[in-house]
Amino acid sequence: MTACPASAIELDSKTNARVINTQKCTGCQTCLKACPWAMTSFDAETKKATKCNLCGGDPQCVKICPAGALSYVPWRDRTKDTPIRQVVAAYVGTPAGVAATCVACHPTK
Repeated sequence: MTACPASAIELDSKTNARVINTQKCTGCQTCLKACPWAMTSFDAETKKATKCNLCGGDPQCVKICPAGALSYVPWRDRTKDTPIRQVVAAYVGTPAGVAATCVACHPTK
């Protein structure tokens, strides 16, 4: 949402879904590259980004799924229930060890 240079991705106040405002979308495809969940796609016909908008809170895919495998669960803000994620710094090893692994792809002359 924050990656869009045209501010075309907006919050739907009814469903809390992030939706693409096609009037604002310039078709730059930055959202496709920025989304870690690959939720957006590009419509070659309209030359705009697109993604599921939850059909306004009544997703049709859930209704018509022949196997009943889909369900719609309204979004709830769980950020206060989830502990802050602790990120541990990566450890590569000794500089000599790093240099030895680099030689496999970057041989010295």
